[in-house]
Amino acid sequence: MMGIEKVGAEISLSVLAYNIKRIINIVGLKRQEKPRLIQG
Repeated sequence: MMGIEKVGAEISLSVLAYNIKRIINIVGLKRQEKPRLIQG
């Protein structure tokens, strides 16, 4: 059971890291779009 629990924790950490990267990318894109809209 210990091995399965470790794998589950590892997968959840990987998913969490992936989600954080997605959020950073989405927020980064939104921040870059605003100056373009003001100039346009």
